[in-house]
Amino acid sequence: MKWLRKEKEVLKKQMKSTPVEEQICLEALWRDLKAKHSALSRAESASKRRNQKKKTRENFFKDPFKFARQLFQQPRAGAFTVQKKRFAPQIGHSVRPGPVLTSCLFKY
Repeated sequence: MKWLRKEKEVLKKQMKSTPVEEQICLEALWRDLKAKHSALSRAESASKRRNQKKKTRENFFKDPFKFARQLFQQPRAGAFTVQKKRFAPQIGHSVRPGPVLTSCLFKY
């Protein structure tokens, strides 16, 4: 894929600096490379899609209830949104906040 892309770029640059007679041949070569590149990218995306479907199917059959639960759950990763003054009294009773905990939790 990278090689085809590079070759297409080289041919485009050559077409700009050559006479009209040679441009026709270079354009034909460029069209052939473009067709190969398009076919390869379509095949690659189809393969990725097929592999993704296979992985999803395997996950479903491995544990259908877990799979269904994951479909509707909200993602848990993200930024800490509670402000420090609201959160500090609650964490102060259960965990002794040290410099590491404070720096990780309260970045703003």
